[in-house]
Amino acid sequence: SDEAVCEEAATRLCTSMHWSSPSGQAAALGLIFFFCFSAYDTIQVFAKRLYHGDTGTNATLCVYAFFTVGCLFVAPIVAYLGERLSIAVGVLCYASLVVAGLVYLVTGYADWLILLGGSTLGCGAALLWTAQGSLILAYGASEASRGRVFAIFWSLYRAAPLLGGVLSLCYFSLQDEDHKSAGSPTLFAIFLALIVCGACCTLFLRDPTAVREPSEHASSRTAPLLSDGAQRSVPVNATATLRHAVTDGAMLSLALLFCASGFNEVYVLSEFSRLVSTRAVGLEEIAFYLGSCLGAQCSGRLLYI
Repeated sequence: SDEAVCEEAATRLCTSMHWSSPSGQAAALGLIFFFCFSAYDTIQVFAKRLYHGDTGTNATLCVYAFFTVGCLFVAPIVAYLGERLSIAVGVLCYASLVVAGLVYLVTGYADWLILLGGSTLGCGAALLWTAQGSLILAYGASEASRGRVFAIFWSLYRAAPLLGGVLSLCYFSLQDEDHKSAGSPTLFAIFLALIVCGACCTLFLRDPTAVREPSEHASSRTAPLLSDGAQRSVPVNATATLRHAVTDGAMLSLALLFCASGFNEVYVLSEFSRLVSTRAVGLEEIAFYLGSCLGAQCSGRLLYI
């Protein structure tokens, strides 16, 4: 029938575009993070310049405090909401800091708005990253595609600050000397538009049970990556999560690496950058994350060869 022909044509189109493949879904997930973190990473790098006094530093403290604690509790919430909805909610929480920044600049620098936005963002970040971890592991369930999936996602994610670096370099270069060290409603409106684009990209995510490896054979196309009854283990409470984090050998061996990378993001980029010019910071952001992007691509490709 005509309906069957149309359905088959749509299936072939979807398969030919590889949108329902692990690589396609990793790209969709990467685009979400690309748009969202183009805004957030730029705000973080220029936090000392965008807000008055120590507001930027205190907001960063709120972000990571709520993010750290939230990660202990959000796994059951992600399991209840599902990964795709959790990611959408998490991205919208990132928008809260941008909206707070807009109101902050328009209404007269109420510091508590930025702190509230940072706290909300921290809670959303816990949702976002927990759901992302679940999805990316599901998309990379096949060892043959795992390295490629990781490389695609992390390259797009780490490319986000490249856009942010170019944006900040152009923006601050065009400002006069009196306003070169401050944010503006226009800049935050651009940030908000980027995060809205990221939220829209969540519409392209599919359930892992519907993600298929591309194949020329119809029988292969109908076989999902995960069976409908497949269940991914989710810690049911914060105690179990914390116990696993402090007793797992692999996690402990990587703890110093996590601390070093986290220290670099929060201190070196956010605090040390205030000592140099805005143009130098923009160029530094581009160079640093270009190296990170290339490293993600190479390490992902080499990880499972």
